[in-house]
Amino acid sequence: MNPGRIICIVGPSCAGKTTAAGFLQREGFTVMQASKYPRNRYSASGSNLGLLEYVKKEFEAKGMDTFASELVRDLRDHLEEDADGKYVIDGFRAPEEVELVGREVATTRAIAVFANARVRFERNLARKSKASIDDYFRFAMKDFTEYSFGLARLIASANRMIINEESLAVFESKVLSVVRESLTIA
Repeated sequence: MNPGRIICIVGPSCAGKTTAAGFLQREGFTVMQASKYPRNRYSASGSNLGLLEYVKKEFEAKGMDTFASELVRDLRDHLEEDADGKYVIDGFRAPEEVELVGREVATTRAIAVFANARVRFERNLARKSKASIDDYFRFAMKDFTEYSFGLARLIASANRMIINEESLAVFESKVLSVVRESLTIA
């Protein structure tokens, strides 16, 4: 596999990670949602904890790359079918997750997507999904929990950062430009 063909999109909730991954999917990338793995394990566990609290306990008990190890198995399966494919992983929350992919599979490029908390809270409200948080304090506490996983270190160590506080068209242009550059320098 060509190094750098795996892009990890990282950042806090509602920053635009999934939107960025969608742009890349239209460019031929295979998208893998990192959040699928803790959600699946949580559902199978029958735990009475909330999802974030469950994830925190799993990280503490099994290591910060515990969910990423499951994603790596699936990524290897994809690579067996298409060794020259381009992959985007959306939603890691800890540096150890990106490091595991880089160590076990191939060179990765981490791109952080960020927007200020107020902008992200408004996006969260606009989603109107059952996962939306309608209280700013609770939204900020979710941020705090995710940052405690190492998200702040992950954002700080990313190869590039994109601020997503403008129009969707501007954001798409930024994402495509940064990814093209990242693949060129890989």
